[in-house]
Amino acid sequence: MSYERTDISLPEGYRALPLRLEDSNSPLSVCLITQTAPSSGTPFILLRETTDASIYLGCLVDYAGDPKGWLEIWVQNVDRMAQSFRTQLEAVNNSLVDRRWSERLAVLRRLDRSALIETGWETVRPPPAFVQANAKAIVHPLEPFTNRPFVLCTEDAVLASAGLPAYTSSLHRYLWSGGETPIFVATTNGAPTPVGVQSGPEAFPNLSPFNPSGGFLLVRSFCPSSLGRVSRAAELPSVLVALTRSSETPSCSYNAEGIFLVDAAAGPLNCRRCST
Repeated sequence: MSYERTDISLPEGYRALPLRLEDSNSPLSVCLITQTAPSSGTPFILLRETTDASIYLGCLVDYAGDPKGWLEIWVQNVDRMAQSFRTQLEAVNNSLVDRRWSERLAVLRRLDRSALIETGWETVRPPPAFVQANAKAIVHPLEPFTNRPFVLCTEDAVLASAGLPAYTSSLHRYLWSGGETPIFVATTNGAPTPVGVQSGPEAFPNLSPFNPSGGFLLVRSFCPSSLGRVSRAAELPSVLVALTRSSETPSCSYNAEGIFLVDAAAGPLNCRRCST
């Protein structure tokens, strides 16, 4: 086994945003890579998707703001599950989605532990996360009247009292502000919105949803060569955008859980951890 140096940098028009605001001055921080002025759609760089997760490009950044390694950031995505073929075969709900997440985490810990970077958000839900216009910062919305933070509501009794679907037995998710007179925000597609309940775009019109439901999140190291064997790492973000927008399928192979297996054309990959 040998190791090879891989210099990386972000080209103009891209920015690394710390997932935690308090990490802005930390020795190391996990960051989401965004476009500062996206031509259309969201500012994020989508690597791929699984049945229940969206996987975005990120990087590990040091105190000086220099990126040190590419990352893939997995965000739980219930809308993906709701659109899957599985929902036509059996009853699927949030409880099942959360159990699948836990099972996947156990597999990653067992089979690919060196690539997994644990942040705690794999098992403890992070706050709902959005990105400001022009991708300036990640924000966690507050209820405007009390300044209480919005969090994912998982209490079936609370949801039922507001006339909303239960968390455990549905695929709908709502943020709430807590307290005696809570405010609810629907964050999944097609979620019922009775009087007094807004949808995410209505409640947060100027924000791009990154993890709007406050779902589980996990971070893994990412090898650039697994998407087209990029010759210059500095070109990686623009190349990834081109790949995700094209209809071509990368030569690499992923299983149903989105976990990288092998490069079908060239065999084992040269990655930053092991070169063969």
